[in-house]
Amino acid sequence: MKKKPIRFADVKGPLTTKQFWALMILSPLFFMGITWPSSFYTLSSFLLAFSWYSIVGITQGVGHSYIAMWLDRWVTWEASPKKRAILTIVAIVLYSVFAYIVVATMLALFWYDITFKEALEIGVKGIWIAVKISSGFALAFATITFFLNWRKSQVAAERLEKELANYRYNTLKNQVNPHFLFNSLNVLTDLVHEDADLSEKYIQQLSKIYRYILESTHHRIVPLSEEVAFIESYLFLLKIRFGDKLKIDLDVNALDNEYIVPVAIQMLVENAVKHNQITKENPLKIQIFKKDRRLFVQNKYQPKVSPKDSTGTGLMNLEQQFRILSDKTVEISQENGFYTVSLPLLENKKEDR
Repeated sequence: MKKKPIRFADVKGPLTTKQFWALMILSPLFFMGITWPSSFYTLSSFLLAFSWYSIVGITQGVGHSYIAMWLDRWVTWEASPKKRAILTIVAIVLYSVFAYIVVATMLALFWYDITFKEALEIGVKGIWIAVKISSGFALAFATITFFLNWRKSQVAAERLEKELANYRYNTLKNQVNPHFLFNSLNVLTDLVHEDADLSEKYIQQLSKIYRYILESTHHRIVPLSEEVAFIESYLFLLKIRFGDKLKIDLDVNALDNEYIVPVAIQMLVENAVKHNQITKENPLKIQIFKKDRRLFVQNKYQPKVSPKDSTGTGLMNLEQQFRILSDKTVEISQENGFYTVSLPLLENKKEDR
């Protein structure tokens, strides 16, 4: 469950309730502890110092958390750790000094019967202490935050690798399954007796399919041109199997630096064949085309009367893979009698393959 942020000065900040109360209690004890050798606290002075340093600590803590939140939008630890560390330290020190002077001046005006000039002098007197404390805190904050982000990125990378391995396994398992092989061999058995040349071509295309699946599933992305060549082999098998009952229009001109998750198109075509009626009276029409850096697989929506059970994990895994690799998502729509899935075309990155 996501932690509920606490409101500070009517502004929703990045601090949780526990963090807020920790600042309230620990900050004054910290500041009072480092000044203890030079200060002896009576009950009244203790309460005054506790209140004073609580406000200073909250102001510093909230400000530092906002600085970290704002810097995350511009310079992340993952993208540029050195630059982020320097910016974090400089921003925290500058803010800490400015905030300390402002808060100390305002508190002096509130607690003592003095002029603004005298209150400002009290605030400025503590500037050197503020610089030393904030510098140390900023260095510690930057170091801890860096290692926390590094560990977080390591955990995320491990999780993504597990998800990718799971997708590859499911892809391979779904394609090298008894049903697909059984149907392919049944068609091949009939072809051997009817057309030797066609049966030979059928075997060649079937071999290409399995070779591509075994090789491509070791990569996160593959060139669109290779995926299109693979899907042509797969469509050849489907057309032999279903004949005129299945009409497929493949119109994809693959360009350089256009990549896609391996076996993605095939999975969508297979889903269309699996869940829709395919008859001579009502042939299934599937269109595969490219538009605006997206690839579309669209089929006429004619669901089976008794649809096969489906967990939907294949499409969910596919969506997850694109979510990992791109900020653009898989889009699904069902309207005007058509079921459409569009996949974003990806750009090649060395670490993706």
